[in-house]
Amino acid sequence: MSEAEKMCDRVAILNTKIEFIDRPENIKELSKEYEILELKLKYLNSKTKKDLEPFTIRTEETYKNGIYKLKIFFEDKEKNLPEILEVLKSSKIEDIKIRTPSLEDAFIYMINRGKKDV
Repeated sequence: MSEAEKMCDRVAILNTKIEFIDRPENIKELSKEYEILELKLKYLNSKTKKDLEPFTIRTEETYKNGIYKLKIFFEDKEKNLPEILEVLKSSKIEDIKIRTPSLEDAFIYMINRGKKDV
């Protein structure tokens, strides 16, 4: 979707019908109520995942070549980020970055919430 962001003046979000049409930056703005923490971890167990739940909207996890990649969607950075990092302290963080939602993230957010909530 980064190509759409670079090349298009307007983008349509489709989910069996047109849900939303606007400029890419305006669509991304709709999902600004959360941020995304992307981590590479040595360890990740079910207790850690359970302990993260109160501080996150949702998480995505992959495992490849001995490294867990964890994407955490969360709100209220000042309050929740320290709590999230405290929970992950024992997971041996190898890499960490925080970012705002991309156009693809906004698309998923809008489809999951439904047009009436946006």
